[in-house]
Amino acid sequence: MATLSGALLGALPVALAMALPLLFDGRARPTFAAWFQLTYWGAAVVWFVGLHTVGMVVWAALERRGLRSLSHALFAGLLTTFLSTVVLRLLLSMPVSLYQEGARVWIEGGVRTPYGWFILIKDSVLLALVGGMVAIVVWRIAYRKASEGKAGHRLDA
Repeated sequence: MATLSGALLGALPVALAMALPLLFDGRARPTFAAWFQLTYWGAAVVWFVGLHTVGMVVWAALERRGLRSLSHALFAGLLTTFLSTVVLRLLLSMPVSLYQEGARVWIEGGVRTPYGWFILIKDSVLLALVGGMVAIVVWRIAYRKASEGKAGHRLDA
């Protein structure tokens, strides 16, 4: 339940970031609603897979060491999302020899330009902030107080 909720939350800002420009660019594309739904569910799947591959490994390591606080979850969410985003973006851009938008060159001769690094880091930081929100939601659901049993009992999800 916790990772599903986190994936659904994490997909929302990603889908908005991908769909909102369609309202302003004037190019012929799918309608805003259709593009939003497509990107939302695609992003939800990516978040869910990420939470179950990377997130669960990090969570298990923290859990094994007894690091269960909100601050540990937040830091882990921020860091793992940032690093995962950087690595994935670098891997996905490896076969690209030239990429530019307008007059701004991101990759030239297969090498990322300073502007390309700036965009990669900026986007990774923004997505890491979403990862922090996801971590808070997952932590809150996974470690909510049990409705039954002792007052201090916590559920380990």
